[in-house]
Amino acid sequence: MLKAKRFFKRNSHNILFKVLAGFGRSLNRLYENRNHDFYSNGEQTVLKKIATLNPLVIVDGGANIGSYSLMINQFCPNSQVYSFEPVKSTFEKLKVNLEAYNNIIPMRHRSQPG
Repeated sequence: MLKAKRFFKRNSHNILFKVLAGFGRSLNRLYENRNHDFYSNGEQTVLKKIATLNPLVIVDGGANIGSYSLMINQFCPNSQVYSFEPVKSTFEKLKVNLEAYNNIIPMRHRSQPG
């Protein structure tokens, strides 16, 4: 292992190694799924499949400002969506963004002192 490490270190400026390193970084990004685009990362497909089950209740944990809750509502308009957001300032924005939707209920969990 030490010999391989030395070999790569000595050849780190080689164009082939730079290309391979870039390829490795790309694979790592795909593996870690840093893609937050709802339409290309698979979340849209999952919601379409969930919609076929006609769920009564869906939970959006860590709802932030409600973007995902609104997407859920597009695919499952008959579902009751509970949108949890613990951060008070973000929760206030969530409430404003969801106030027009009767089936999406913003909820804020408050930690209880030990």
